[in-house]
Amino acid sequence: MSDGELDFDPDELTMLRQLFRSEAQNALETVTTHVLAGGSAKPTSDALTEMMRMTHTLKGAAGTIGLNTMVDLAHRLESALAAFGRESSLWTPATADLLVDVTDALRAYLDIATEPAGDVAADMIRDQIDQIAWPHR
Repeated sequence: MSDGELDFDPDELTMLRQLFRSEAQNALETVTTHVLAGGSAKPTSDALTEMMRMTHTLKGAAGTIGLNTMVDLAHRLESALAAFGRESSLWTPATADLLVDVTDALRAYLDIATEPAGDVAADMIRDQIDQIAWPHR
């Protein structure tokens, strides 16, 4: 979806994207807090559920304002978190650090999402998420 296909005028879209960045920063900080609370241990079921809720909300909000790459990244992270809930053996002692790296990269990505450099950053984040979700690939 391009900016021209959205039902917002340019000023409104700019304002909504700024609001999204702020809310996304907070959501990603919540995910990081849940990861760090457990140290290197797998988060509790409740923490994983909250982390998935945060990423699901990010996905929807990004779609509303036409940030389709962010939709994809949030979906991938949400799927990785869901995999941990289904299969505990996917979580390794390094997973927590990798998840923090991903949330940090996503926070940085929010500042360049609509710039050409955003595509390169998004590809790197996809690779990071894949390393977390499928460590044996």
